[in-house]
Amino acid sequence: MENLPGNRESTYLGFRIENETFAINAENVIEVVRNEGVTSVPKTADYVEGIINFRGDILSVVNARKKLNIPERQDAIKKVIIVIEFETNGNTSTLGIIADKVTGVLNLQEKDIQPVLEFGNYYNPEYLRGALRVKDKIITILNIEKIFSEEEVRIIKSVKDKKITNKK
Repeated sequence: MENLPGNRESTYLGFRIENETFAINAENVIEVVRNEGVTSVPKTADYVEGIINFRGDILSVVNARKKLNIPERQDAIKKVIIVIEFETNGNTSTLGIIADKVTGVLNLQEKDIQPVLEFGNYYNPEYLRGALRVKDKIITILNIEKIFSEEEVRIIKSVKDKKITNKK
């Protein structure tokens, strides 16, 4: 079958936060690592969890729950960090986002991704590329490049230069 623009298949990484399933383009994913502890950094944006050592480099980590406006739970186990790379206004950024678990790799037809016209006040609509139904679940496709503004990327990158304290 010819791969026409409407039939283009893309690969996404699916992950869960609470009871919701999200996906990001697999081209943005560098690696998924076990969350073995994040070192907190004081006086940062509330969605910045802290930093980790990733392949010998300091990497800032974002709490996806807070960034996506999903209520924080006391008993939530933040099991994985998805290390992503994306571009904002021509600048490449690498950071980790914390998720509850990875659900797998999804090969999706671009034509099946439906625009999300309104999610109420829950999500910033700019964060969403669309959504689709797979079996009995709705998967929300995130637009990583829009989730973090240029100013937020600057703030996140500056975290690793601050004085650190260990988060237990």
